[in-house]
Amino acid sequence: MKLGDLTEVVKNNAECVILKVKDGAEFELVCLGCFDGNEKMFRLTKGTDHTCTVWRENDKPFYWEWGESGHTLVSDNMSKMGKLIQQTIEDDFDVYVGGNADKRRDTSVGKKLHTIKAMRGAMGRCCIHKDGEFFRYFNTRAEAENHFISLGYEIVNTGGYTSGNGCDVETFNIVPKAV
Repeated sequence: MKLGDLTEVVKNNAECVILKVKDGAEFELVCLGCFDGNEKMFRLTKGTDHTCTVWRENDKPFYWEWGESGHTLVSDNMSKMGKLIQQTIEDDFDVYVGGNADKRRDTSVGKKLHTIKAMRGAMGRCCIHKDGEFFRYFNTRAEAENHFISLGYEIVNTGGYTSGNGCDVETFNIVPKAV
């Protein structure tokens, strides 16, 4: 089970994303290895710096920061928690949280067309860039396509080329599926 299966987005604007933990998810949260099981809500701010705030049942919220301008010294467990929350927001809910204000606004209003470049390097893994920025690695292009399909997108191939360093690059768009 993933954090994305245990939470839902309750607010997504140009400044932050708030995830609410679903009822009955306590045990599965504990199984992820960095949660106590009494977490109720998470907030991650967007931009070049991030503040992650965690609300727990019957407790005061706590937060920590990381990003371009520095970071708060935290335990490995809290660092893992923050990375997992950020990864869930970006990968499972397809929300951009980086430094580009236009992209933050675009993903705060729902799914839109994205331009994808899939590059296969010498290591054999598939490097994915989404809208001109590194997104993540997948083992295969098919795995990358399946990821976007699971988020409610259709794949539209647009072409390919070989880069100057010999890397094969396939380009495609992902578009929201018609409901």
